[in-house]
Order: sequence, then C-alpha cells, then structure tokens
Amino acid sequence: MINLFKEIISKIEEYETIIIHRHARPDMDALGSQLGLKYIIQNTYPIKSVFAVGSSESKYEYVKHMDEVDDELYKSALLVVVDSGSTHLIDDDKYSTGKYLVNIDHHYQEKPYGDTSYVDTSRASCCSILVDMCLNTILEMNKKAAEILYLGLVTDSGRFLYSS
Repeated sequence: MINLFKEIISKIEEYETIIIHRHARPDMDALGSQLGLKYIIQNTYPIKSVFAVGSSESKYEYVKHMDEVDDELYKSALLVVVDSGSTHLIDDDKYSTGKYLVNIDHHYQEKPYGDTSYVDTSRASCCSILVDMCLNTILEMNKKAAEILYLGLVTDSGRFLYSS
C-alpha cells in the first residue's frame, strides 16, 4: 500500500500538469475524491496546474463546476482516474490521451487499467483511500479537501452504516 502511494506521489511530483477524471453521472464519492485530490495536490504543490474534468451535474452544482482543458495539455499530462471500476464508465475518453495514467479506486475491476493502479476493494469509498494516502505520505490536506472528502465518505458509506 505505502509503496504504491509513494509511486503515485512520485508521478505527481514528475508532472507539471495533472488532469483528474472520474466516472460519468458522478455520485459524491466520485466528485469528492476527484475534487479532494485536486485540492490536496494544489495545497502540496501550489505551482502545478491541476484540473478536475467531466460533465457537470446539476444536482451537485453547489460543489463545483468542472474545469475546461485544452486537448493539447493532455499530451504531456499525468492523468488520474478516481472511483471508476471500468474504463467504459469514465466521463470523457480523453483520459487515455495523457502521457501516464494512474487509477485509484475501491471497486472490483475485471480488467485493471492504468500504468499505476491502486485498487482497494475493502474500502467503502475512494475518498477514504485518498485520506489514507494523505495521512501516510507528504501530501498535505487542507480544509477544502477535508470537507469534500468527508462528504464523499459519508455518502458512499451510507452514513457509516456499511461495515467496510
């Protein structure tokens, strides 16, 4: 676990542009992990360009509108996909046009994907994986990230009713 976290951090440090994707028709775990990771990276590495992309959901407009990214930026970017158990569920096919792909998820994956893949199916949410990554690496949490990650964790765990 820790070695994969270090590998992911190494890739984040290597790239100047990081683009974060999640599954289509997002729930709060997808949005929470996507935006939480964005805020964590921005807080830890303020000079990096970090984008959260995908379609906006009207029922979650209070959370944040997604970033618009020029296609050219993808060619030299680190792409991170959170909370998507399969590539056909990812919102926007551009995730595959980046230079390197990291997959962080808690869903069973019949066909694992990504150059680096961290999948822990024992977790109730993807947000909980990112909190763990923050607690065990040099990544720095801020209030904005903590709030959105908590929201994703609460909703995907059924308000902490599920055993995982």
